[in-house]
Amino acid sequence: MIYDVPFRHQQALDPSALTTVVATLNAMGKAVDDCRNAGVDLNGDPAVVLLARHMATVSTNRAARDVLRHACTRRLADLKRFPTLLALAI
Repeated sequence: MIYDVPFRHQQALDPSALTTVVATLNAMGKAVDDCRNAGVDLNGDPAVVLLARHMATVSTNRAARDVLRHACTRRLADLKRFPTLLALAI
């Protein structure tokens, strides 16, 4: 198994390349996997915590909470009206 502990910490210290929610989520997922493989407590790992804080920063730069909630509500209503869309999404 490959452990890349330095990379996890380097990414957390300089997350400038993580400019999107998806990129940050991917980095967090890899950091979590790395911690599990190394037997490190996820809640206490400083790199995971810093990446989680960066996720908050990246996601805050998006639409307002009310706008996002309205979009989710609208999509749920569309899925209820058109169940075929739900089948296609699965």
